[in-house]
Amino acid sequence: MSWNSGGPLTYSEDSVSFRTPSGNIGCLWYVQTDMDIDQVVCHLAVRDTPPTPKPADCGPGPGWATDHVVLEPTGATDGICTGGLQVPLAANVLPYGSALVAGDYGCLSEEAGVTCAHTGTGRAFFVSREKFEAY
Repeated sequence: MSWNSGGPLTYSEDSVSFRTPSGNIGCLWYVQTDMDIDQVVCHLAVRDTPPTPKPADCGPGPGWATDHVVLEPTGATDGICTGGLQVPLAANVLPYGSALVAGDYGCLSEEAGVTCAHTGTGRAFFVSREKFEAY
């Protein structure tokens, strides 16, 4: 794990999380290889974009959280099929211009928003209050 200003953020044996200086975006991912969860999940407190429709494969039970974005090795989605909040609200701040790399993922915090990427596949997303882009 690395953080370019010299120290780890909220980090446990199996996960890492951070929030932006504005507090609008918070992200979490798991770094243990024996975990069955291989994704970065980011939560946005405020979004100015219209919500994405709930996909059919989300099913009738779980909710479709349009205030979350997800990155997996295969790509990124705007929204997550979930039963609750996926990202801890309390996390240390990743300063603008700083990057955090842990396990197979890395995220860059900038004033414009957050970019996260899977280091093996190159799949990535950019998210901000105004925009979501998958790469």
